[in-house]
Amino acid sequence: MKAIWIISFFVFISITTPVPLKAQGTGAATTVINYFEACRSGDIYAINNLISGPFYAKKSTLLTNNADYSNFLIEHFDGVNVEIISETFINEKMDAEVIAEQQYPNGAFLRTRFIMRYNDEAWKIYDEKLVDD
Repeated sequence: MKAIWIISFFVFISITTPVPLKAQGTGAATTVINYFEACRSGDIYAINNLISGPFYAKKSTLLTNNADYSNFLIEHFDGVNVEIISETFINEKMDAEVIAEQQYPNGAFLRTRFIMRYNDEAWKIYDEKLVDD
């Protein structure tokens, strides 16, 4: 009987205790991972929903006017592994910086700094810059 009460207590606590946003998978780094997953699958609609600002301006013509872009993305990102190197929150305005490393099947890698903004109740990739090592 005591074991049932203890289990019930922990179930109640786990249901009623709020989980931090990052633990729920809604952090800036998760948006970057989702972006790469959308690229890997050629999901133009998902990419459009994950980007904004200057980054959207750079990609909008390809995303809206190039019927072959989806297939290009699928081929380009085939076998590419992505690792989040860091996630840094910049200020109370909900800005962040995420550094991700893309590792290609041929051994090459590319490190990118994503500038993130929190808007429309979601993190969006606002811009990107290559990181020089």
